[in-house]
Amino acid sequence: MPPQGSVLTDVWCCIWHALGRKIKSKESKEHWLDHAEDKYDKDLISDVKILVKILLLYIPLPFFWALFDQQGSRWTFQATRMDGQIGSWTLKPDQMQVVNPLFILLFIPVFDTFVYPLLARCNLLKRQLPRMFTGGILAGVAFLVSGCLELKLETTFSVALQSGETRVTFINGLPCDIALNVTGQDPEIKIPQLQEHIIKSIMINEANTTFNVTLEFDEHNCGNVRHGLPHYEIVVHEETAHAIMITADSTVIKMVNIEPPDDYMKSDSGLPKLRMLYNLDMVPFNSSVRLKGKFDTYDFFIEDTPQGHTSGTKFMEVEPGSYQVFLPTLEGIREEEAFTSFDVKLGGVYNFLVQKSLINVSDAM
Repeated sequence: MPPQGSVLTDVWCCIWHALGRKIKSKESKEHWLDHAEDKYDKDLISDVKILVKILLLYIPLPFFWALFDQQGSRWTFQATRMDGQIGSWTLKPDQMQVVNPLFILLFIPVFDTFVYPLLARCNLLKRQLPRMFTGGILAGVAFLVSGCLELKLETTFSVALQSGETRVTFINGLPCDIALNVTGQDPEIKIPQLQEHIIKSIMINEANTTFNVTLEFDEHNCGNVRHGLPHYEIVVHEETAHAIMITADSTVIKMVNIEPPDDYMKSDSGLPKLRMLYNLDMVPFNSSVRLKGKFDTYDFFIEDTPQGHTSGTKFMEVEPGSYQVFLPTLEGIREEEAFTSFDVKLGGVYNFLVQKSLINVSDAM
């Protein structure tokens, strides 16, 4: 005879009928599926019992795979906001996708040869089911760790500026500490030499607003810098992050609102973003400062802009690592020996400052 009916339909009808009879009946059975004996044969009921046991084992699997697949999406995105530093080695966000199958191939023989036999001597994890259960628990712990890590990372996230809001970063390029008084900001802002101070959010009533800034410094302990203006005016725009460089022309302090504006948002790729701020009026335009890493080289050019020799470059995505800095000569030719070096890490946004010496009257940088 040709096959009749549907096994799937018979199974679900058997389960449904047994549940209905169990709820209505006061009779006690060895197994709740035995309540379906009045309508379905014992072979089908026996098969359904086995199926139910298997289904109980597989109930956690959809949740596990739903979470496990996040390693290629949410976990990778999470890694773009971390520095990836493991000792002297930097692990990039997408490299973990390669490491994971390598770990699987490596750990299978290690566990079969060493770990499981050792645990068996301690009467632990002798069968497959306890091993699967333990693996599921450890996977769940990994997801909890990832969740706690995300909560910690949230404290470092940059919040996008809203309408009627601006952000200002003051960068002290002077060879001495300074104190600033900014309109509407209290208390006084103190910035050590070659450090910065960030006001993350300032509410403004108009699209463009002018702030008055007064500056105090010790003119007897600030290199060749001797004079400052009674006050400085800086124009800020809503939904814009401004970098205000405090430096000097000759012996007089000046404040420059760097163009293009600051960029405080992390790169979507996770690569560090880097730009140069400069005050180099003794170097010809189109000269460049070169950063030379182990594998990559980047040039930051001193361009002829409306801000002259005191300005900034656009942000550039660079590879993480340590870079040597090669400065231009007064003729615009690049020095052969590195002046200094610095490190950039994944997920970072960096400004680096190159300027003429303000400690004495010279052409040093």
